[in-house]
Amino acid sequence: MKVTEQDEEPWIPFEHVILINEALMDVAAGRIRRLAISMPPQHGKSEIVSKFFTSWYLGTYPTRNVIQTMYEASLAHEYGGKARDIISEFGPDLFGVGVDPRSKARKAWHTWDVAKNKRFGGAMYTAGARGPITSRGAHVLIIDDPIKGIADALSPLMREQTYEWYQAVAKTRLRKGGAIVLVQTRWHFEDLAGKVIKRSREGGDAWVELNLPALAEEDDPLGREPGDPLCEYLHPASELLEVRADTDAFWWNAMYQGRPSPRDGGIVQRGWWQYYTFAELPKWFDEIIQSWDMSFERMGDKRSSAKGPDYVVGQTWGRAGAYGFLLAERRIKASFSDTIDAVTEEKRKWTNTGLGELTSILVELKSAGPAIVWALQEKIPGIEGVRPVGSKEVRLHSVSPMIKAGQMFVPDPTQNESTRWVADWVEEWSIFPSGPDDDRVDAGVQAMQRIRYRANLSLHGGVEQASEAKESHWSGEHLK
Repeated sequence: MKVTEQDEEPWIPFEHVILINEALMDVAAGRIRRLAISMPPQHGKSEIVSKFFTSWYLGTYPTRNVIQTMYEASLAHEYGGKARDIISEFGPDLFGVGVDPRSKARKAWHTWDVAKNKRFGGAMYTAGARGPITSRGAHVLIIDDPIKGIADALSPLMREQTYEWYQAVAKTRLRKGGAIVLVQTRWHFEDLAGKVIKRSREGGDAWVELNLPALAEEDDPLGREPGDPLCEYLHPASELLEVRADTDAFWWNAMYQGRPSPRDGGIVQRGWWQYYTFAELPKWFDEIIQSWDMSFERMGDKRSSAKGPDYVVGQTWGRAGAYGFLLAERRIKASFSDTIDAVTEEKRKWTNTGLGELTSILVELKSAGPAIVWALQEKIPGIEGVRPVGSKEVRLHSVSPMIKAGQMFVPDPTQNESTRWVADWVEEWSIFPSGPDDDRVDAGVQAMQRIRYRANLSLHGGVEQASEAKESHWSGEHLK
């Protein structure tokens, strides 16, 4: 059915709409006072929040006020008019509430007691983000997409002005017990949502975060399987995958997945990685190292068991002097028996390749658990349990100078279809520790620590080097 005669499309209660509606009902009931919703473009966030919720709220609580803001005042006024039209058409029958015929402009209209033929006292006011809203008070403040586009998102001045407006203008309009609903597509890690959430985690206002990525990730709030689209009817998975393939990972993760990161990266910056083509690989490596990240200790956790096994990641690296080359990666959701098969297969694949000797198969003791490592050692000769020292962040910091110095090489993701995964691989490192996954980082850090240790040993004669005829002392000059 259509909600109003002006609507072109029928209103369908999609699952993500229902979830957002539940959160908005908590706002109306006073259970949530700060709600931050992040969604990809074109999934109906403004229709849900600025049109339907505001009209329902004023029909249910006609003596209260709503202030609704958007990046442009004209757009905010447009949605104020949409909410007004819903109340005009359905309010009298549903709530006994109409629109005051003397005050019905889109930018400011008042509720009307149909039975008593007088004002209720409530109103809806609309304004542009960073614009004036003085002399108004709100029981609910809606901030809907305060960023207009890429220019605003990348402007430190515009981001700061938006945050100052929020603190000094918008937030001051709240009545006692008032609530704020911030709904937006994420553009930048320091956009308004990023700033208020950061302050919340530092002890400021307690914000409830609801991030709905275009393609589901682990622990999805809707219970989707990883890779499932947010709304198949609006944007099928096939179309989203096409968008992802044609979009820079920086923008895809921000706008579509709700996970913005610094443009250059976090602990590890995107520009630090070196890329190789298959034709540029050394002909021989001093050694081949395999590194595995497993998370079987969580298999007993009820939530983990409900969603199935976690990712198991195995990486194969080649060491040429102090340089490291990511040669291959295996990333699967696997049970213990499947993991044994995967480790066995990767060991077989990289034994006697003519590229160098497979010297190490590393498995982190903390993630897999000692019992699992012992069981693996019984079934697969050569498994080495590694006990990590320090937190994940500390360990990444310990190898980041190697990456920054240009010692770590990964496949060029533009070579062909088989290397496109590297773009996502680099992005996981760039957004760590803020991203949803860290298994690739864990496996890679473990391998790099071993590469550094063995390279240092070889410098002091502790590791036998391969013969110069096999080009073990590779300098990497021809890749620079």
